[in-house]
Amino acid sequence: MGNIELKEFITQTLVQIKMGIDDAIEGGVMVTNKASIGKMHYHIFKNVDFDISVTASEIDSAKGKIGVFLGPIGAGVEGGEEIANTSYNRIKFTVPIDIGRKANK
Repeated sequence: MGNIELKEFITQTLVQIKMGIDDAIEGGVMVTNKASIGKMHYHIFKNVDFDISVTASEIDSAKGKIGVFLGPIGAGVEGGEEIANTSYNRIKFTVPIDIGRKANK
């Protein structure tokens, strides 16, 4: 995947999921976000579960650059001495999304 900011990864993932659902709706697939029990009507959200492994690297070189990356470490510095501090973390969270209505584009 290369280097990508965490917020960009989350944003693009959710946008592409919704766009795929919208395309399916346009193609005739029945997708609903409503449920009824008797006279009671409910609005249903679907959960998108994220389980992300994050690699954060601080790279200090003769040029003085620092970077924070998501995914495999792909940082390189041309010339000079390089010192890297790397930490690995796991982030798990859920985002409820409304899948039934076509998004405004």
